[in-house]
Amino acid sequence: MELKLAAVHLEKILRQRNLFLCVAGMLLVSNALLSIKLYRSEEIVTAIPGLSRTISISESGVSEGYLEEWSLLYLSTLLDLSPETVEHKRDMILKHTSASDRKYLQNIKEYFANSIEEHRKFGITTYFTPKNLTIDTKNLKVTARGVLTSSFGKRADPKEEVVSYLISFDQVGRIIKLKEFYRIKEDKKQKKVIF
Repeated sequence: MELKLAAVHLEKILRQRNLFLCVAGMLLVSNALLSIKLYRSEEIVTAIPGLSRTISISESGVSEGYLEEWSLLYLSTLLDLSPETVEHKRDMILKHTSASDRKYLQNIKEYFANSIEEHRKFGITTYFTPKNLTIDTKNLKVTARGVLTSSFGKRADPKEEVVSYLISFDQVGRIIKLKEFYRIKEDKKQKKVIF
């Protein structure tokens, strides 16, 4: 009788051991798969640069600080160009150009086509230093006045000129996209702005 009872207990212990081994094996496999997934995954950290003003965007509009920050970013991408960077900057800008009207995208493509040709042909490097921004939050327009520095080739002295640019944006939900960008030319005889 004791032998039968011991055999029954031994059988229960063996079943528990087998169950434990199966659970331990599944945990080992899942740990290995999780480790492989974590090893192969990329972690993205978004770092926001120091902002000097409050920025906000809502369905009803954008703040002045928000337009200012985006304008400065677009100005550097559109005007700080060299033969080596102009195509990369074109690709960056085209991703953030408004698709509400085909002419907006077409105008930006034409701007960069001309810029690519000029920068490569003459070895031009340009850099824009904004001095004054006039911001119209109602119409999502920014007029930037500053100094455009151009260098031709590696040995030439840089040429500086005071210029103004107009940047307008299109709000799509809570995102703004570049709509228009062009240089404002002043007619010195009549003192009026020509677009």
